[in-house]
Amino acid sequence: MNKWLLALVTVLLVTVAACGGQDEETTEEQEVDSLAPLEVEVLMDEQIDTGENILSTRVTQDGQPVEDASEVMFEVWQEGQKESSDMIEGNHVEEGLYEVSYTFEEEGVFYLVPHVTARDQHHMPQHDLVVGDSDVETATSDGHPHEHDHHSHTEDADERLSVDFEMVDDHMTTEVLFEGHELENADVTFEVWHIDNEEQRAWISASESAPGVYQAEFDEDTTGEHHVIIHIENDDLHEHIGEVFEY
Repeated sequence: MNKWLLALVTVLLVTVAACGGQDEETTEEQEVDSLAPLEVEVLMDEQIDTGENILSTRVTQDGQPVEDASEVMFEVWQEGQKESSDMIEGNHVEEGLYEVSYTFEEEGVFYLVPHVTARDQHHMPQHDLVVGDSDVETATSDGHPHEHDHHSHTEDADERLSVDFEMVDDHMTTEVLFEGHELENADVTFEVWHIDNEEQRAWISASESAPGVYQAEFDEDTTGEHHVIIHIENDDLHEHIGEVFEY
């Protein structure tokens, strides 16, 4: 009887160990997947007609479609009118594809930015669009619309917004003014990476240390030039400002 009991216990222990090993492998695979950068591709022509169009973007990670994005928002604005941009939520269609219908009511140069949040990452490439019969050469200085990688629409940031960034004693500090007044109670996040390792980015939430002043500790072993994107959001504002600092 004792032999049968011993054999049963042995089988149970082996089974539990095997399951534990599988769970550990699964966890490790998930951790590796979460470290791989998202790829966000805008699937639209460079020149489109006025009227109803489909805004479309495909989201992948390590070559696989991302089906579980937390949020996909399409931001659209006409050149010179960033302060009146439209934000439209995208719908998941299939195989990492997110789309939504949007009507361009007039001709001109427009900018499209899909804001994609998924798996603890946030990407937002900019895509230039020429709508109607406008001259394509007016879209960019090199004569062709193009996509910008990661937040390059900083140049089109809301002109009413003023951001002063500095790095002091291992703390990143930014003072945010909107229409000349301190912007209080905003959600501010610093997205930071070393110039030699763009794929590895840190997302650091800032706290408001004084009216309109946001601060976060920066603890990094790698010295040298760093880039930071300052994400500033509230109910009426969604902006991203780029800065460079030495550490």
